[in-house]
Amino acid sequence: MIETARVRLRPWRESDRAPLAAMHSDEEVMADYGEQPFVSLVWAARPEMDCS
Repeated sequence: MIETARVRLRPWRESDRAPLAAMHSDEEVMADYGEQPFVSLVWAARPEMDCS
């Protein structure tokens, strides 16, 4: 884990999958990425989405 006064970077956890999917489903968030929001949370179960 890397930790500073303002940021904590830790290994990926399975429990991170749903919040990540929710974030990538938000139109305002995805506008900053230049991508369309995900309309289904099914993508979050794909092996390539595993950040571990």
